[in-house]
Order: sequence, then C-alpha cells, then structure tokens
Amino acid sequence: MPGGTTESTYDDPTGWPAVALFSVAGMAHGLAVSPGSGADQCHSTGTYYLNHICSSYYTGKFWGLDDAPDDGDGSLPAPAGLTVTGTTGTGASLSWSAVNGAASYAVYRDGTRPAPRRSDVHRHRPERGHRLPLHGRRDRLLRRRGGC
Repeated sequence: MPGGTTESTYDDPTGWPAVALFSVAGMAHGLAVSPGSGADQCHSTGTYYLNHICSSYYTGKFWGLDDAPDDGDGSLPAPAGLTVTGTTGTGASLSWSAVNGAASYAVYRDGTRPAPRRSDVHRHRPERGHRLPLHGRRDRLLRRRGGC
C-alpha cells in the first residue's frame, strides 16, 4: 500500500473478512484522497480531503467492486485439489490447495464470475475455502488471482 498505509482486516464470527481498516501514518483527521486520473486516484484535496491514498478505491477493492479481471500474467498455475463438499439445494462448499505466489482466488461459474450477493463478498483464500450459492447451474472452474 502506498504512502505508509497499512491494511488490517477483521473477520466476522464465521471467519470471513468483514471489516477493513486502512491506517495512514501521520495523517490528520479527514478523508484520504489521491488527486489524479489514475485507477487508484480520486477527488481533489481541500478542507478534510487529505492527499494520501484514494480511500474509496481501496475500500471498493476490498469488497470486490473493482470489476477488473485479475488473472495475473498467466505465470501461476490453477489451484490443485479442488474439492466440493457440503452440497445442499442452495449451495456447495469449495476448498483447494494454495498456489505459491497467489494473493487471492476468484471463483467462476460457467467461465464467468457470478455477481456476489452482499453476504457472499469476501476474499477467497484456500485456508478458508468458499461457500458458493447454487442457482440451478453447474459450478466449475477456479482461477487464481495475481500475486501482490
């Protein structure tokens, strides 16, 4: 993270990230912005709009709202050991083996990422697995996301 910024995440009772806290070293009280036209820049500075990072950008990324495909550069293999368990009429639980160098994973349904419901939004990690809601279709294909 730029500008001396650290990210801390806090999980809900089931172990999924529910809150992200971005701390900017030395920042006064105000809304963090990063003036410019880049993807990770926003707004302009002013009273209580402080030039550090675009807080809206990183918050949106945390919740998976960036909509940008992140398939990395193709140098990492797909995860191995994909297992489907806990199948019910409304969902299935997925787990897989971690890929060295992958920062997170994206679960795809029939080749596309399903639009998540608010309760489904989280970062997919092999140690936590993923609960995938089913809507009468076969769920297949797990892709790794690029490294940090």
